Amino acid sequence: MSTQKNLTGHAAGDAPDANSLKIKINGTDGRFVTKVANSFAGEHLVELSVWITGTYRMTIEYPGVDQVATTEFKVVAGEVSGTASKVVCPSSFVILSSFKCTVYVKDSAGNPPATNISTAALSQTLLVNGATLTHGKSAYVSGGKFNVNFFLNTTGFAVIKTYYGGNLIGQDQPIEILPGPVVSSVLQCPGDR
Repeated sequence: MSTQKNLTGHAAGDAPDANSLKIKINGTDGRFVTKVANSFAGEHLVELSVWITGTYRMTIEYPGVDQVATTEFKVVAGEVSGTASKVVCPSSFVILSSFKCTVYVKDSAGNPPATNISTAALSQTLLVNGATLTHGKSAYVSGGKFNVNFFLNTTGFAVIKTYYGGNLIGQDQPIEILPGPVVSSVLQCPGDR
């Protein structure tokens, strides 16, 4: 909200004056301003549209008045979004080897609300034929990004489900667990002995 006063300290400015305010966010004109409305004489309501997390500095100038109002505000990430979050896993891997999935935890605006402190809230479960076979080991990387490591000793088709705070996020990841290479073999024919 912006308030203009004249030299005597009384409210100045009305609805037409709202459009003449010069509003800057981090030095940029108008980019984040969605609406400026007159509340009543001398007071204007400024609506902003800022989705990216961070600290911002807003300056408001009223033409012809040698004063600038300045304030700082902070935008923080919202709740984790199951649809905006993303899970990336390999489509297959070889048995008895480890593999990792990368999980990007995001809010609805794409900001990373998860931190190192919230690593325990992330869990990935690998299901083979609908039964839970194992849980991955989560490690925080940075800015809402996690790596989840798996090591399996079974083959077949599986699905990886990812949860954050008990809520399903991202899309289920299908994965094929392949048998390893043949280490040694002995072939015998019926007549050989």
